[in-house]
Amino acid sequence: MTCHKLKTIQPYYGLTVHGYKLFEIRLNDRDFQVGDEALLELWDPIKKAYMGSSKLFEITCIVSAIGLKKGYVVFGLEVK
Repeated sequence: MTCHKLKTIQPYYGLTVHGYKLFEIRLNDRDFQVGDEALLELWDPIKKAYMGSSKLFEITCIVSAIGLKKGYVVFGLEVK
């Protein structure tokens, strides 16, 4: 099992940590696997800095399908 630290901007961070968006669309440059952990960390792209808020999730499913840009996946999240 791997823990992936992922920069996440608003409003997506808030939607995810409050349970409204329990999926991510990401470039699969880390070989995401079911059972891995995803630590979403709030990122401010203007300040180029972490904002100190984070939440840990487990990757529950991974989909790479027609319609996604090559190399991208969608993965489901569950709060740890």
